[in-house]
Amino acid sequence: MSLFAVETVSGTVTSSSASLDRVAYWAVEGYLSTTHQHLFQANHELNPWFQVEFGTKMVILGVRFFTRINDSGYKVRNYYTHVTDTPASGDTLIDADICGFFEGPADEKAQYDIYCDPPMTGKYVIMQCRNEGMVATATLIINELWVYGTQTRGMLSQ
Repeated sequence: MSLFAVETVSGTVTSSSASLDRVAYWAVEGYLSTTHQHLFQANHELNPWFQVEFGTKMVILGVRFFTRINDSGYKVRNYYTHVTDTPASGDTLIDADICGFFEGPADEKAQYDIYCDPPMTGKYVIMQCRNEGMVATATLIINELWVYGTQTRGMLSQ
C-alpha cells in the first residue's frame, strides 16, 4: 500500500510541551528544516504528544512524518498515531483507537508513513511517544508532519 493524498489536510496544532523554541507550529508550516531549529521537539517527558485539530470530522488515511536532519534518530521510537474526537491533555497515555505505530529507531533525514487501515474518522490526529515505564529517552521530534485525508461526505457512519 502506498500513501497518497486525497487531500492534504491542515488544522490547528498543539503539543504537551516544547523544547526551547521548537514548538508545534514548526511541524506543519511546510518547510523541511535543515538545522536543529524550525522543527517540533517535545521536552523529555513520560508520554509527550502532538495533535492536529481539524474542527470537523475527517476521514484519515494516514500520516507521513519527517525526521531531523542529524543526530537524533535514536530518540524517535514508540510513536503511536491516534484518530479521535477527543483532544489530548495532560501527560497520560492517549486512550483512543490506534491508527498505526512506528517502532523505530528512525534514520536521520528520513520520512516514514503510518497508515490507518482501514481509514478512520475523527476531529483530531494525535501522535504520542510512549515511553512505557522507561526513562524518557525517546521523545517526539517531528521535522514535518503531513496528514492525509478528506472531509467526511456521508460515506462512513458517524
